[in-house]
Amino acid sequence: MQMNIREQITKTATGLFFRHGLRRISVDDVCKELRISKKTFYACFKQKEELVASVLKEQGKRQKKFNIDTDCNVIDVWLKNSQLIKTTGKYQPAVFFSDLMKYYPDMYQKHCELTHSKIQRAVRDGIELGIAQGMFRADIDLEMMSYLLSLFNTSFFAVMYKDHSRVLDKLIDFMIDTQIRIIASEQGLAYYYKQKREELLTGNL
Repeated sequence: MQMNIREQITKTATGLFFRHGLRRISVDDVCKELRISKKTFYACFKQKEELVASVLKEQGKRQKKFNIDTDCNVIDVWLKNSQLIKTTGKYQPAVFFSDLMKYYPDMYQKHCELTHSKIQRAVRDGIELGIAQGMFRADIDLEMMSYLLSLFNTSFFAVMYKDHSRVLDKLIDFMIDTQIRIIASEQGLAYYYKQKREELLTGNL
């Protein structure tokens, strides 16, 4: 299906913003790239800030979700999603989010809150599944633990906007390992150690 002009502007601006940042790209630059007049632009967006909001909204739609597969062992789900955190972070446009934080702090804060909310729901679903499977402790305070772990995960996304180093991957592994050790039952820990031993043997670490 052919994109309308608003969608085209958003797509073009996304590429420019992600490559060069928000500060360096003006409305004129977007119009020039798309070969449209500023009159056409302002018929779709009242100001640049509205365009930035549109880019963020579309980015949120395309982000991979932290899926909770109820047919799988929750420990495997936890480990799989740790890899997703790494992959997602590596493709975050650092210059875009750095500028967003600096020049559009309210918008950045709202984005962080939405991200935290999505992660918290996924973490809560995961903990509930783990308890039902006997992999996680039944005495966990579900509300407090899901909130705490989602804060940990959200904070890593904030760091990823600035640092995509291999050291960060090690920190993510450490974070996931710590989370599982905190919330896993004896049965869950036994299964986790078994999976880690198999990873060592197959070289998948």
